[in-house]
Amino acid sequence: MLLVDDGSKDKTWTLIERFSAENTFVSGLKLAHNRGHQNALMAGLMTAKDKADCVISLKDLKRVGSVGVKTFIYYMITTALAVVIGLILVNIFKGNFTPLPSADLGALEYEAKEAPSVMQVIVNIFPDNFFKPMVNSDMLPVIVIAIFLGAGVLAAGEQGQKIGDLIHCCEEVIMQIMMMIIKFTPIGVFCLMTNVVAVNGADIIGKLALIIGVAYLGYIVHVVVVYGLSVKFLSKMSPIKFFKGLAPAMITAFTTTSSNATLPVNIECCNKMGAEPEISSFVLPLGATINMDGTAIYQAVCAVFIACCYGVELTLGDMDAVAVAAGPGSFTGLRIGIAAVKGLAWAADKPCFGVSTLEAMAQNLAHMDGLLVCAMDARRNQVYNALFEAKSGVLTRLTPDRAIAVAELAEELRGETRRLLVLGDGGRLCRDGLAQLGVESELAPAQLLYQNAVGVGLAAEHGTPVSAQELAPVYLRISQAERERNARLQQEATQK
Repeated sequence: MLLVDDGSKDKTWTLIERFSAENTFVSGLKLAHNRGHQNALMAGLMTAKDKADCVISLKDLKRVGSVGVKTFIYYMITTALAVVIGLILVNIFKGNFTPLPSADLGALEYEAKEAPSVMQVIVNIFPDNFFKPMVNSDMLPVIVIAIFLGAGVLAAGEQGQKIGDLIHCCEEVIMQIMMMIIKFTPIGVFCLMTNVVAVNGADIIGKLALIIGVAYLGYIVHVVVVYGLSVKFLSKMSPIKFFKGLAPAMITAFTTTSSNATLPVNIECCNKMGAEPEISSFVLPLGATINMDGTAIYQAVCAVFIACCYGVELTLGDMDAVAVAAGPGSFTGLRIGIAAVKGLAWAADKPCFGVSTLEAMAQNLAHMDGLLVCAMDARRNQVYNALFEAKSGVLTRLTPDRAIAVAELAEELRGETRRLLVLGDGGRLCRDGLAQLGVESELAPAQLLYQNAVGVGLAAEHGTPVSAQELAPVYLRISQAERERNARLQQEATQK
């Protein structure tokens, strides 16, 4: 038996030496540096090829499945704890929040969307195009692709190893590119903050300092208590050693506030501390997608903060429900928001409101009389759209949420005499497309262009509550897999 130490800094080589002394059939190979699992495996294979009748790699699908289940359970627990920590801290400090002048919330109506079936939710996880999730940064479909591709590589044995080596080489190249980009990230962050202050004035810093301070206090408590205890009791590692080893990743996360930008640094730090690359490369990307504990804390804090700004007394006991933008939107974004709210609702034992993202953004322009054209980029030459009439601070829905081509929308709006106000992340795309087709419209002011938490709360006022278990994202288009299945069933029915 040949045991390979891939340059780890733990006690691997000490154990190998002990095993070798106890059994003459055990020998070891020590590498100077950690160059990845594949290189370590290849070094062992080349060393043993002339002395062994067969060589076995201990990688298998059962281990991946076991790690995946444990990881998912751990992520759900830490997210729920993050929500609880955020609620506790914001309720302690909420007496210091300065309320804004009372606002006319208006009488708004909202009809809750029917939650998709469990099967539809499962089907939507699987992408309808191999490259589309990578282009759109939809991490969950990317992870699904990676899991199946990795399973295929493992099942293919020696032939699959060629693909594995190619993927490993691509990984190294991409990691180097990401590290180059990260070096310039602080400059980008500085420019973004400069623009925020220039547009909103220096007072914005003071107004947000308190809420940001409470949020960061929650982050610190969560990191020290939840992560520290997890490291201590689950991995038997010193928390001080753990946080010291992760310092580069934590600094990157603090300066960029981006999970994707931090991911390569995080993987590198974990591998240096002795984590197996095949485990870290699976667990960490999954965590960057579904285990956004910082986001969970921030949403819990902001919910109470916004309530205080509008003079609404809100405590853990007084909280009646939790509202969230349930769609339309990107798969990843919706799942993160829904997961955070589910954790919040479960922790407080409260109902939920799934609010239309389009209706939430329409709340921004309720005070501006006209026809509101809410638009989100849906790709495939379409936008997610809904039309609302704003008059005297009251919104009237004119169409359901839908996926529609800009050309079709232009024909619907042609001849409209009311003022057309376009907003949403697809607002510029929609405005320009309408203009090319002879329909003139105005783009909403920059500060009112996108949906926000206040709009979500306003839209939820007259909605129908659902339980945390029933809360689910709303997708306006079925996946390619569902379309193909329906076409196949229709074809089979026709043949009968």
